[in-house]
Amino acid sequence: MKVLFKGDEKDQQEIAKEEPKPKPKPKPKPKPEPSQKSAKQTLTKISIKNEQRLDGDVYLGRTRIGSLNRRPYFNHETKLSGTKDITIVADGRDDAIFSENLRGRSIDLKYDPPIYTISIFNPQNIDAQLKINGNSYELDERDFDFYQKGNYSVTIEDKKGNYEKFSKIIEFKRDRDQKEVIEYSPPKLQKYRLKIANPNNIFAVITMKGENFDLGAVFEKSYSDPEEFIVTITAENYTKKEYNIDFYEQEKIDITYEPTAKYATLIIKDCPANATIKIENEIMTPQREQGNLLVEKLELQKTYLLEITHPDYQKFEKELTISDSKNFVTFSAPTNRGKIRFDPTIPSNLMKNTEIYLDGKPITSATEIPDLQVGKHDLRVVFKLEKYIKPISREVTIKPLNSDGSNVTIVPLNVDLVEINSSTPNTKIYVDNNYVGYASITVPFMKTSMSVIKAETQSGIREEKTIYPKKTNTVVFSTCSPQADNLYIQAEEKIDIYREGEEKSLLIEADQLIDQALAIDDKCSKLYSLKIFILTIYFEEALTDQGASQANSYLKRIDNLMQQALQYLEDADKRAIVYKNVGKVHYKYSTKVHSQEQQVNYLISETLPLLEKFYSEHKNITNTASIKYPALYDIDEGKYYLALCYQQIYLINNDRSYRNKADRYWRNFYFNDYSLGEGRVENNPFRKLKSERMKLLK
Repeated sequence: MKVLFKGDEKDQQEIAKEEPKPKPKPKPKPKPEPSQKSAKQTLTKISIKNEQRLDGDVYLGRTRIGSLNRRPYFNHETKLSGTKDITIVADGRDDAIFSENLRGRSIDLKYDPPIYTISIFNPQNIDAQLKINGNSYELDERDFDFYQKGNYSVTIEDKKGNYEKFSKIIEFKRDRDQKEVIEYSPPKLQKYRLKIANPNNIFAVITMKGENFDLGAVFEKSYSDPEEFIVTITAENYTKKEYNIDFYEQEKIDITYEPTAKYATLIIKDCPANATIKIENEIMTPQREQGNLLVEKLELQKTYLLEITHPDYQKFEKELTISDSKNFVTFSAPTNRGKIRFDPTIPSNLMKNTEIYLDGKPITSATEIPDLQVGKHDLRVVFKLEKYIKPISREVTIKPLNSDGSNVTIVPLNVDLVEINSSTPNTKIYVDNNYVGYASITVPFMKTSMSVIKAETQSGIREEKTIYPKKTNTVVFSTCSPQADNLYIQAEEKIDIYREGEEKSLLIEADQLIDQALAIDDKCSKLYSLKIFILTIYFEEALTDQGASQANSYLKRIDNLMQQALQYLEDADKRAIVYKNVGKVHYKYSTKVHSQEQQVNYLISETLPLLEKFYSEHKNITNTASIKYPALYDIDEGKYYLALCYQQIYLINNDRSYRNKADRYWRNFYFNDYSLGEGRVENNPFRKLKSERMKLLK
């Protein structure tokens, strides 16, 4: 509907003149002037026929001149002239506009606007909700009239939700009556749904209500009305499945098709190619799929005996009960072949210097022995050092499976390995007068008795050591330079003579020779050992004849030499003798110079650590049985002073812990006489000293 508007000011004045005014009291009419003429104004009559007897407002120009008021006619008179628009505005309809020339005549107009009708039929009498342009109406069979052109959106929706929703757009665009007929007969909704899932993708057939359907991965069917029926699914090699479908109970029904197999499949994992498969002694022809063997059509809930044979494996047997559609078994038979490897602790460079024979056939390499059949084999190992060591021959049993789960048979050679090193390059090594190679070298020993190891440098210097292979792992030769070694030999000869006669001049000459040798080769360890021995003699003389100050000077020189000697002494026996000699002079110095209180502190802090290191190194000597006099004398002297030191501390401060250690050492130390060879025996002086000292503990 249009908004009312005010007319033009001129039109308003003219129309106001036309409206009747209250009659004033009559006045006497003046007599017209004889010369004045009466002027007449022309009126236009407007008549509008209201065919449909509608209600609405009538405008002339922009000024409202009256209302239809549902009367058959509308009449109006106006003094306006010229062309004017006569507009009729009726509720709910488009405006009707007539353009007329007002010239003092009668104008007859007919107002009969078009009607747009939507006619709806509901043959099924469905209880539904009707909406036209969003306005709701009850759905009954009648016409719905509209008076404006345009689009009308019609929707009809079943209140119970049993039918599909109806929607339509109707377009009215003509200036005459139009009618659109709608027959509301919607299809029913497919609100009932059956869905069958087939997760194992089994090819099967669905039968229901007399029809057959193929079952794929998913089968789905919808229904508009509730009903009840039976679904049957059949598949080859599977039991038939039946399902009762009742849409009265629920609208959507989901089924998962997982049938029980009539027969089962046996899947054999890790089975080697060309294996023979037997079930209940019947040879099977299994299919191979993704590396596994498949034996099909075995009866469920039945027990079978499975046998698998292969040339490279032992027979595999297993009794199994088929309990599922797919049954798994893993082939795990021990192999019929085994591997042989030598003891990994044997140095690889030693194994390279061997010749290996297996069942009489040579093997090119100890690390490339081919796989062998399970059983006994003859093994012969020949070391290239055959002048020294005899070939090893033994019978080896190859087992299919060891306790650790492997099939590798480790072959121990049962030899003792001794590593021989030298500080001098290109030193030849001899074992029991047999040349075995250059140091460094690992030598295998099959015997347990004593062996003599000799080292010979290019300059001709020789050194030898006696070992017991069972007790010795490493031998180190620290040879001197030829000039220094020659001076050492001269000094050692003079000291041996000095020991027999104690000629002081020989000791001085030996000392001078050692100093010359150290100037030539200050890394020769045996020079330091001999020098320390000489200084201990000087120390004892000074302590007796020259006093504590001179003795202390020698003591400091001995301590410095000990530190130098220990850098190069690699043998435990030589280190033990150095600790013994230095510990002995510290003991004598303390007991001669210090008061009793000072003596205890000095023995504990300076003397005991040296003698205990002697004893520790002595215990590391693995070939003590080969030690001869006078080396045995040095060892017994070290044991004597160790026990004596503990006893002296106890006698001064009465500490029982030191008494107990002294007593234990005295009891454990056996001072036997020394064999000098050829039936000669040297009495052991420490046996008598031990007896005298032990009396002081009682």
